[in-house]
Amino acid sequence: MKRSSSKVLFLTICSFTKARGGEPAYDEKSAITSVLSPESKVRLLGRREAVRQIVTGQADLELQGNPLSEHDFNRTLAKGTDFGGRHTAAYLPAVHRYDGRFFLALGTDGRENLAGSRHHTLFLSGLYGLLCPSEPIQLYSCPLSVRVAGRWNSDSLLTELLCEYTRGCRVAKIFDLTGVDAYRRLIDWPQVAETGAEVLHCFSTSAAGDSALPYFGRLLASDLLDLSEDELVGVQ
Repeated sequence: MKRSSSKVLFLTICSFTKARGGEPAYDEKSAITSVLSPESKVRLLGRREAVRQIVTGQADLELQGNPLSEHDFNRTLAKGTDFGGRHTAAYLPAVHRYDGRFFLALGTDGRENLAGSRHHTLFLSGLYGLLCPSEPIQLYSCPLSVRVAGRWNSDSLLTELLCEYTRGCRVAKIFDLTGVDAYRRLIDWPQVAETGAEVLHCFSTSAAGDSALPYFGRLLASDLLDLSEDELVGVQ
């Protein structure tokens, strides 16, 4: 993954709704693992695989009254390169796989602008943890249940990865566009602040929680992505 010179990072979340399809080719240079230390890469892939096993193997984990492992999205969820394995899988870039309210509001042009922006963007995901917009991911369904969140919160891995990324890319300003408290709580924000980056937690005056995500998508597409680094760093 090409490192941007921008000092601005947008952080948002995945979506329940996802596009089908994909290609077998996996471009690791587009994944967050390409810019992490070897130790962090191993830890992230190992944790992803642990969550994948929860999703595909826990019969008592349900979604709308049905076993999550039997969800149509999870039937072909394989231990591919994205989980530290070698199995063949079908991949789409995350920014095109996710198709929920934030991404619909972002629009086609907004998705392309986000993927090619000079600014940084990362997604929080129940299955993948932390990932980049262009990162190849499989079709899956993994709601952030208590068990899944607990697996990510068993240590400070996601916070440590975000701090490593922030320091490595010399990020000075983080726009927290997660909206949903369950995802926001995956990160220890005081620890992130110790990197020296200023964190701006964004809220909508019109909606809260996941209902705020379309507003964030439109804001990012119509305003924030077009602003310069200096303009964004100066936002209060």
